[in-house]
Amino acid sequence: MKKLLIVLSLLFVLFGCGEKKSKIELIENNDIIYFSIAELKSKPVLKNDIAEIKKEIVASFQKNIKNLESQDFPILLQYDYFVGNDGRIEKLMPATRINRNREVLRTKGSNLPENFSKDIEPEILKILENVEFTSDSSLAKFKGNLFIKLSKEFQNIDAMVSFGLETFGNSFGIGITNGNLDDVYFVAVEEAPGPIGGLEAIQKKITYPEVAKRAGIQGRVFVKAFINEKGDVVRCEIIKGVHPALDSAAVDAVMKTKFTPGRQRGKPVKVQVSIPIVFALK
Repeated sequence: MKKLLIVLSLLFVLFGCGEKKSKIELIENNDIIYFSIAELKSKPVLKNDIAEIKKEIVASFQKNIKNLESQDFPILLQYDYFVGNDGRIEKLMPATRINRNREVLRTKGSNLPENFSKDIEPEILKILENVEFTSDSSLAKFKGNLFIKLSKEFQNIDAMVSFGLETFGNSFGIGITNGNLDDVYFVAVEEAPGPIGGLEAIQKKITYPEVAKRAGIQGRVFVKAFINEKGDVVRCEIIKGVHPALDSAAVDAVMKTKFTPGRQRGKPVKVQVSIPIVFALK
C-alpha cells in the first residue's frame, strides 16, 4: 500500500505540473518603484527584432482565427510592463488611466475575443518572456507602455506593436490613447505644447491634500496629459505616482490648466506630454 501511494505521488508530480507557468507575473496593482522611460538617463534599446515579435503575436491570434470570424476589429491591447535589472520583463499590468471623474481605471484593451484570457494571453506572455532591453542607465528598473493593435483583412491578421520607446527625448512618434482608437496623439512635435503661465501656473492650482499633509507624504508625481488641438487637456494618466491623494490632486491641477497647442508643420495637433508635479511640505 505504501509503495502504491509513492507511485501515485510521483505520477501527480510528473503530470500535474506538466503545464509550465509563464515567468512573467500578471498583476493588477504594483507598489514597487520603477523609473519611467522618460526618467532614464538614456533611451532603452530593444534587443529583439520588433518584426519577429509582431509575427509571433499575429500567429497566436491567427491560429484562433475560427473563433475570431465574428470578432470586431481592430483589437487593442494595452499594458504597463516592468523591466527588471536583467533587462527582461518581469511584470505586466493592465494599463492605467484616470477619467474625467478622477476614477482610476485599469483595462487590458478593447474588442478582446472571449477566449483571450484563456488561450491567447498566455501565449503573449510566453512571447514577452524572450523580450530583452539594453541601456547604459546602469541597472535601473524601468517601466513602459506596451501597445498592440491588431487589424484583420479577410482572413489575414496584421499587428502594430510598440513598447513606448518613441516617447524618449525628442524622437518622433505617435501614441494611442486608452479611449477611442481613432484618437492619435503625437509624443513629440516641432512645437511642443506648454502650460500657459508655465509650470508655476499648474503648481498654483495645487491643493495639498490634508490626508497627505498629516502623514508627511511628499514627492514628485509625473502626469501624462493628452492635449487636443485647442490646447485643452482632455485626459490624464499617472506615469509615476506617490500617493492616491497626491496623484488625484496633480491630475486635478493639470486638467484645469490651459495649454498652447502643439504644432506639426505649422498645424495644431493632438499631443501627449509628461508633466512633473512637485509636492513639498514646508
